[in-house]
Amino acid sequence: MAASLRVRRLLGWMMTFRSNGQTRTGAFVEAWANVAIGYGINLAANLAVLPMFGFNVTIVDAAGIGLIFTVISVARSYFVRRIFNRA
Repeated sequence: MAASLRVRRLLGWMMTFRSNGQTRTGAFVEAWANVAIGYGINLAANLAVLPMFGFNVTIVDAAGIGLIFTVISVARSYFVRRIFNRA
């Protein structure tokens, strides 16, 4: 299967909506897609910014820090989305 077809199918699945709002699964997938981009930015920022404050970090350290904040961000995004969908 071509990569573009897989991407279109994934995006189609991610955009599954009910008439009264987004499904819980859709909200969860959207939160992960949103944070995946943020993880890359976070990794680069950790490597660039932390040494400015005297913290010598390796790529493994930066990835670990980014992973922790990514999990927190996904949970936050999911619950905020669910709260707004109830309104």
